Amino acid sequence: MIQRIQSLYLLFVVVLGTVYCFLPSLDFFDFGSNEITHLYLFPLVSWQKIPLLVITIIIPLLALIILFSFRNRMWQIRLSIVNIVLCLGYYAILASYRYFMLYPSGSEIIIEGNKCLPTPWAALPLVCLIFTVMAMVKIIRDEALVKASERLR
Repeated sequence: MIQRIQSLYLLFVVVLGTVYCFLPSLDFFDFGSNEITHLYLFPLVSWQKIPLLVITIIIPLLALIILFSFRNRMWQIRLSIVNIVLCLGYYAILASYRYFMLYPSGSEIIIEGNKCLPTPWAALPLVCLIFTVMAMVKIIRDEALVKASERLR
């Protein structure tokens, strides 16, 4: 299992995804009072962070499932696609969360004196996405190699 390079890629996804659960993803700057507020997913304070929290937990868990289902490569490929969609969905939810923090209740006017920026840690799901794609490519190559060897028999 660990001899394959895609196992290392998936292990990186598990480690990075687990670490990211405890890091802030957005910073809110209030220039009026010079305060900086970080958006942490843990501890869960408001129900609005639940979608981000769920996706952030599912991404490394799904990578762990992919890692240990090494005997069924087609299942690994399908789960990798789901994990890629979840990584992209994370950014869609993060962008909508940022939008609704700046434009509360659908108003067209930005709250004066506030700014919401992603932290450098917000790039970790993108790194997880890249490692998942690299692992999926290697899994597809393994499957093609096995099919080619079966044809030779």
